[in-house]
Amino acid sequence: MLNGMVVAGTATYSSEGERFDGLKQVNFVYGSNGSGKTTISRALASPPAHPSCRFEWRGGQNLEPLVYNSDFTAGNFAEATTPGIFTLGQDSVEARERIAELKTDIDAMKTAISRLQFTRSGEDNNGGKIGDRKSLRQAFEETCWAFKVTHDEHFVDAFEGVRSNKVKFCDRILAENEKNTETLHPIETLKERAATVFDKSAETIASLPSIEFVDLITVESAPVLGAKIVGSTDIDIGGLIERLGASDWVKKGLDYLPSEDGPCPFCQQDVPPGLVAELNAYFDDTYMAQIAEIDRLIVRYRDTTFAVTARLDELLEHGCTFLDAGLLRTEIERLAERLRSNSLLLEGKRAEPSAPVSLESVVKITGAIAAMIERANEKIAAHNAMVKNLDAERTRLKSQIWNSLVHEGSTSIALYLQQKNDLDAAVSGLDNGIARKSQQLREARNELADLESQITSVEPTVTKINDTLASFGFTNFRLATVLGDEGLYRCVRDDGSDVGRTLSEGEKGFVTFLYFYSSIRGSTTQTGMNRDRLIVLDDPVSSFDSDVLFVVSAMIRSLIDEACAGNGQVKQVVVLTHNIYFHKEVSFDHKRARDAKQTFWVVRKIDGVSTIKGFDRNPIRSSYELLWDEVRSSTPNMATIPNTLRRILENYFTIFGGVDRSEIVELFDDDEKLICASLFSWINAGSHSIMDDLSVATDEGLAARYLKVFEKIFTKTNHEAHYRMMFDRSG
Repeated sequence: MLNGMVVAGTATYSSEGERFDGLKQVNFVYGSNGSGKTTISRALASPPAHPSCRFEWRGGQNLEPLVYNSDFTAGNFAEATTPGIFTLGQDSVEARERIAELKTDIDAMKTAISRLQFTRSGEDNNGGKIGDRKSLRQAFEETCWAFKVTHDEHFVDAFEGVRSNKVKFCDRILAENEKNTETLHPIETLKERAATVFDKSAETIASLPSIEFVDLITVESAPVLGAKIVGSTDIDIGGLIERLGASDWVKKGLDYLPSEDGPCPFCQQDVPPGLVAELNAYFDDTYMAQIAEIDRLIVRYRDTTFAVTARLDELLEHGCTFLDAGLLRTEIERLAERLRSNSLLLEGKRAEPSAPVSLESVVKITGAIAAMIERANEKIAAHNAMVKNLDAERTRLKSQIWNSLVHEGSTSIALYLQQKNDLDAAVSGLDNGIARKSQQLREARNELADLESQITSVEPTVTKINDTLASFGFTNFRLATVLGDEGLYRCVRDDGSDVGRTLSEGEKGFVTFLYFYSSIRGSTTQTGMNRDRLIVLDDPVSSFDSDVLFVVSAMIRSLIDEACAGNGQVKQVVVLTHNIYFHKEVSFDHKRARDAKQTFWVVRKIDGVSTIKGFDRNPIRSSYELLWDEVRSSTPNMATIPNTLRRILENYFTIFGGVDRSEIVELFDDDEKLICASLFSWINAGSHSIMDDLSVATDEGLAARYLKVFEKIFTKTNHEAHYRMMFDRSG
C-alpha cells in the first residue's frame, strides 16, 4: 500500500514539493479546477515520467496503479477501437474454481510474506528483529565504551587506533574475546607496568653526530705563524732593513713610493735612482708566498670557526636528554672566546708578518666537548638496545591489557553473544521463510497466469458494460468486439455501424468509466487480472447527469468498501474531485470514520504554486452538519443557539420528515410537554426577533435545559440513532 508520496518539480508544484504522509485505505483529495489534482493522478499513473516525485510503499509492496483521469478518457477514445479487457470466461468451472483458490492462496502468501518482513525489518526496515539486533549492538557498544572511558588515562597506547570510535572499540573487544590467550594480570599491575613501558622516552633515538675540530688545531700549529717573515738579505739595502727591523714598515711604505723620478712622499726629496727596484727585489717570491699562506690560514680558521659554532648550536637545540646542557653550554662559550682571541692574533700576524705569534690551543676544550658527545652516544646506544626489547614487551603488555578488559566484561560479552546468536538465528529463519514463501508465491502466480491465459475472454466485459448502459437508458449505442480481432472493442449503433464522433460528452464519459471499472477486475492482456491494485479516480463525474452521478458514486463506494475490507483486489483508493456534492456523496461513512481508514486533503494554488494540506477530519461538510457543530459545543453561543436548534428541527422533522411540531409536543407527558412547547417558543423567539428583553434571561443554565429537551425530542420520535450519529460524529 502507498504510505506516502512527494509531488515535486512538476507542473505547478515547487522543486521542494508537497508531501502526502500516512495515507490509508481510502484517501480523499479536494481542490478546485486547476489547483493541481490531475498532476497528482498523472504522477501515480506514471512514476518514471515524474522522476522528481517520490513514492513510499508500505512494506515494500507496490500496488498496480489504475488511474481514471482526463488522460485515460482521451487515450481510450482517441482511436476507432479500444483494447479489450480480458476477464474470466465460462470455459471451465474447475479452472475458475482453481483460479479462485489460487487468488486466495496468493493473498495469504503475500500477507504471510508481509508479516515475515515486518517481523524481520519492521515498517521502515529499521525495526523488527533487525532493529532489535541493531539496538542490542548499540547498547553493547556503550557497555564496551564505558571500559574505555574508565581505563583510557592509563592505557592510551594500548587503545591506539580505536580510542575515538565506539564501533571499532567494540569490534576489538569481540576480536580479543575470540583469540586472546595472554596470562591474566591484575589491572593495577598492568597500570604500573604501562607507566614504564609506554613512556615516550623509551623510543629509539638517533646517535648524536660527531664534530670535527681538526682544522682548528692544524691552523694553531702552522709553522708560518711563529716565523719572522722578512725580505731577502741578499739585496744591499736588505741588511740595513733587517738591522733596523723595519721590514713591515718598508713593505707598507713601498706602496706609497712613486716611480723612479718622483719625489719621496715622506721627505719630499727625489727618490735615489734604483731604490724602488732594490726594495721590490727585497720582497721576493718567498716573502709573498709566506704572506699568502697566512691569508689562507686566516680564511680556513674563520670558516672552520663558523661551521663548528653552527654545529654546536644545533647540538644545544637538539635537547638530548643524555647531554648535560649546562656543562656543554659552558664549554661552548669557552671555545667561542678562545676562537675570537685566536682570530685577532691571526689578523695581527697578517698586519705584521715579521712578528711571530702563538695561538692559544683549543685542544682541551674541543676534547671535553668531543668526550661529552661520545658519552651521550654511549648512553643512546644502551638506551636503543633496551628499546629493542621493549617492542616485544609493549606488544605483550597491550595484549594483556585487552585480555584484562575482556575478563572484566566477560558477563556482558557472553550475554551479548547469546542474544545476538538468537537474533541471528531468528533473522536467518525469517529470511528462509520469506524465500520459501516467495518461491511458493512465484509458482502460484505462474499457475494462475497459465490458467488465465487458457480461459480468458473479452466477451464477459462487453456483455456487462452493455447491460449497464441499457439499464440507465443508453440504448442508442453499445460495445462490440472488432471483427477479426477479438481483443479490441468499438462503439456501434444497433445496426452495427460505428458511432463515429456522435457520442455526447456524458455518453462518452459514462462508457469510459464503465470500461475503467471493468478493467479493475480484468486486464488488457490475458494474464494479470488478479493483481492487487491502487485505484485513482480524478474527477470521475465531471460530465455526468445527476442520475448517472448517483450510480457512479455507488460504484465508487463499493471500491472504497472493498479497500477498507482488505479482502479483494482493490487495496487502496485515492479520490480527487472539485465537486463538493460528489465529495460528500462518496466520503461520508460513519463506520469508516471510526475505524480511521480514511484521510482528507485539500489542494490549493497560491500565487501559481500548488500546496497540499491534510486534515484530521473531513473539511468539506454540509450546512446541516455545521449546525450540529454548535450543538456539540461545550460553550454554545447564547445569541445563535435558538436559531441553530430551530433550523435543525425544521430541516429534519418538518421539511424532510413532514412532522408537525404540535405532533412532537404531544409525545411528551405533563410538565415535559410544557417544556417542549416552551422550547419551540424560545427558539422561534430567539431566531425571529431581536429578543432585547429575553437576552437578559438567556443564560447558560437555560440553554442547557433546552438542549436536554432538544435531545429528548429525537428520543420520543424514535430518531435517537440520528441524534447519536450527529452528536458523536467527529469527521
